Amino acid sequence: MMTADRIHQQQLLQNLNTAVIGRDLHCFESIDSTNLVARQYAEQGAAEGTVIIAEHQSSGRGRLNRSWISPPQSSILCSIVLYPDVMPEYLFRITMLASIAVVDALHAATGISAGIKWPNDIYAADKKICGILTEVDCAGGGVRFAVVGIGLNVNWSLKGTELEREATSVVDICGHTCSRQKILLELLQHLDARYSRMQDASLQAEWQKRCMHMGRKVQIMTGQDILQGTARGISDTGHLLLESSGAVQEIICGDLSLRW
Repeated sequence: MMTADRIHQQQLLQNLNTAVIGRDLHCFESIDSTNLVARQYAEQGAAEGTVIIAEHQSSGRGRLNRSWISPPQSSILCSIVLYPDVMPEYLFRITMLASIAVVDALHAATGISAGIKWPNDIYAADKKICGILTEVDCAGGGVRFAVVGIGLNVNWSLKGTELEREATSVVDICGHTCSRQKILLELLQHLDARYSRMQDASLQAEWQKRCMHMGRKVQIMTGQDILQGTARGISDTGHLLLESSGAVQEIICGDLSLRW
């Protein structure tokens, strides 16, 4: 069951208390992908922190080009244009701060206790509730712009669907619908509060505090290979630190899956 809950642009702008994120905000009824539209805005010189929001995506996608599906007016589907002053090797820190913001916004707006699953998923009640897709455009050894896309399941129930075993939503956990507007407002404000501190050493510790598999036995699949060990955290560039046979190795974020 899904209950319509529209996002209103003017109400968001009136209640948004941010310095950068969301000061320029665009809402669409239906587009192919918020990340694609955000990239187009960035190419045209959009302001830092420009946010693209959609009630529905016809070609939504997540990491590894997987499809992201949700009914209209049921989820938070947004992308943010950023011009981060970081070297390309530190761009994962954008995903780190976005992950922290989602976890904290969910708790503030709904009371849900969620956790981060490396590299870019948010889990609640042991199921995926949100995915983050960060895409960058680099030139001349530097970063031209970055787009961070967030897809959060809110007011559509996944119970009885083929996704029920692996995914969940706010309504499934809370037992009632919640205001997408309220959650989105919290999300943008938490993003804004941390964006200026993206290079702080504390960001890594904040991420690890919210990590759901810290200190747990995990196996990582990459292609046909399977790596097993204990997750010990992440490096300052976002590589997973995996301890196996007494040695710690860095697993680079890429075509990887995590199981535990």
